[in-house]
Amino acid sequence: VTTGLTPTSDSPVKIAMSGGSYTLKEGDEKHFTSDKDSTTYQSVYTGGAIWLSAGDHEHPICGDKNCTKDEHKLPEGQKWQPVSTLTDGMAEGYYYLTGEITLNDTWSPKNSVTLCLNGHSITSAGSPAIKVTNVTLTLCDCKNTGTVSATADGGRGVCIKGGTLNLYGGTVTGKQYGVYMEVLNGATNTFDMYGGTIQGCYTGVYMGSRTDAANAFNMSGGTITGNGI
Repeated sequence: VTTGLTPTSDSPVKIAMSGGSYTLKEGDEKHFTSDKDSTTYQSVYTGGAIWLSAGDHEHPICGDKNCTKDEHKLPEGQKWQPVSTLTDGMAEGYYYLTGEITLNDTWSPKNSVTLCLNGHSITSAGSPAIKVTNVTLTLCDCKNTGTVSATADGGRGVCIKGGTLNLYGGTVTGKQYGVYMEVLNGATNTFDMYGGTIQGCYTGVYMGSRTDAANAFNMSGGTITGNGI
């Protein structure tokens, strides 16, 4: 294939997608090569589509390119995968956004996911923008300009219900709450903040007051600023 746009590791170009009676699957990317340079430009399968990219999208989860911590490296055999949409049924893995995401409602991943905002925004007209239920979601941002926001009145950026949110980068905001820990049904919720920013909300982090809820907020980095209370 030859693409009109030049693929990069941050901005791959979609070259094939499922349609009609045929659904692309893992392994189909091997049938696509670049006419320009098959060594520099590699085909990648993710989310039912095939992309042409210039090498792998690599960065430590913490955003420090000089980081050598094992816990910030991808497990052996894992790669950052490009995504242009967010679906609840995304497989467990490591993804990065290729563009802006606009949601009509809530993204509720069913599997544990690490998502690099890659400088892009996730904006939801519903609330919350992201709901973390019984899984672990790690949000990072290699460019430090990405955002997660809920624009509705009473909007919540991220709601945790029986899950864990790890925040390494990006800005989380909502008209009412930035990060909201659900307190119903005795849910155990954990929010570990290593970096990033929570701002522009009435309440930055809400932990609730129910005695049957086990909420833990651990802050070792990042900023909570410019909120109402």
